[in-house]
Amino acid sequence: MVQIIDILSSYKNQKLILQNLKKSQEWNQKKLEEFQYNLLLNLLYHSYNNVPYYNEIFDKLNLKPSDIKSIKDFRKLPFLTREIVMKNQGEIKAKNFPKQKFELKTTGGTTGEPLSFYIEKGKWIANHMAYNRIFMERAGYNRRNKTISILGMKKESKYHPIFRTLELSSFYITDKPDDYIKKIRGFKPKYIISYPSAIAFLSKYILEEDIDKIKNIKGIFCHGESLYSWEIEYIKNAFNCGIFDIYGHGEKSVIAATCEKSYNYHIFPEYCIVELIDNKGNIVSEEGKIGELVVTGLHSHIFPFIRYKTGDLGVYSKDYCECGREYPIVKSIIGRINEFLVTKNGKLIHLIKINQFIAENSLHIKKWQLTQEKEGILLLLIITNEKFSEDDLIKIKDNFDKTYSKDFDLKIIKVNKIIQTGSSKHHFLIQKLPVERIYDKKIIRKNNECYSLF
Repeated sequence: MVQIIDILSSYKNQKLILQNLKKSQEWNQKKLEEFQYNLLLNLLYHSYNNVPYYNEIFDKLNLKPSDIKSIKDFRKLPFLTREIVMKNQGEIKAKNFPKQKFELKTTGGTTGEPLSFYIEKGKWIANHMAYNRIFMERAGYNRRNKTISILGMKKESKYHPIFRTLELSSFYITDKPDDYIKKIRGFKPKYIISYPSAIAFLSKYILEEDIDKIKNIKGIFCHGESLYSWEIEYIKNAFNCGIFDIYGHGEKSVIAATCEKSYNYHIFPEYCIVELIDNKGNIVSEEGKIGELVVTGLHSHIFPFIRYKTGDLGVYSKDYCECGREYPIVKSIIGRINEFLVTKNGKLIHLIKINQFIAENSLHIKKWQLTQEKEGILLLLIITNEKFSEDDLIKIKDNFDKTYSKDFDLKIIKVNKIIQTGSSKHHFLIQKLPVERIYDKKIIRKNNECYSLF
């Protein structure tokens, strides 16, 4: 959890980064690419001279940083994976940083064994806050605006007068939706920051219970989970405001965000390089094709992530947005590789399709979660409200069988609680099959037709 004292102490650096971002977001593509390339060269020289792992990589390839004249040359460097980081943690640490600058971070391990790495104390929070601020300004946000935050914390609510922010825990929202709505109305915020699943649940509740909509919200900022199209529809209908999403990851090596004109993800070239690769390691460059996001954090000198395979999938686009920013775009980020379901005949269907179905048939369901342990068999856990009946259960099962009986057998169980992560993020799927291995060979089914994965 980010401490307020860390945020305040980094304010001067935040302000400088933000000032630079306001200028660079207006640059043309050529100037952005030149700036990005200079940052990359700086990172590569530093890594070669100060990071044992990368010094060895360069020497094995008989390369020097001066040989990297373009992004094409840069792609001669091999991919970095979670497994490599776990085996070489000590060798990826930069030698030229004082001990007090190293801050150990550990991912939640939702996709396997937790990953430990280092970030630069002080610097990362300044970057984090500045990029979040420039993202939020796309909706007209400024520090004087009152804001509600619905994220993961143990305490149900907490007010931060310095930031004019009321924090509400996402952990309790399904049990006390009326209380949360009352608190939002009473606080009268201009903006809401939330996990998508939390604000989508609240939106769905407002619509289904025919509650008066919450007015005067100027924008809702989502992060931390995949944002699905059906969630966007619930939120838009309940709050009638702009919805913005920001994508990043715990390793602090990528930031991309939607804007005031579209739901496309604009990659911040001042922060990172993003490549999309297919399951054979080739660059994806065809409009609408899916690829895995491979990222290089241009400011992570203390523990460089260079050509790091994130396990997240995105849809390639060569277009630019009408907002005028000439940033590279990922049309959508569709989640992690392990968010695929394996059918009876071994094909892959992304969770998005099944979630869309459940959302459309989820009358009186407050929350759900799928689990898969065997090919073609799904377990659906549901938390229901008091209006849920046996007829609702039969309807869901019958409609599912009409659409997906050739792919899956579905078992539905009503429960009182669904396990969440320590940060109260909601996982729609607990996948226990080795999807990453199947991913290299199989296909995705989309809209009930079969498509090559790439």
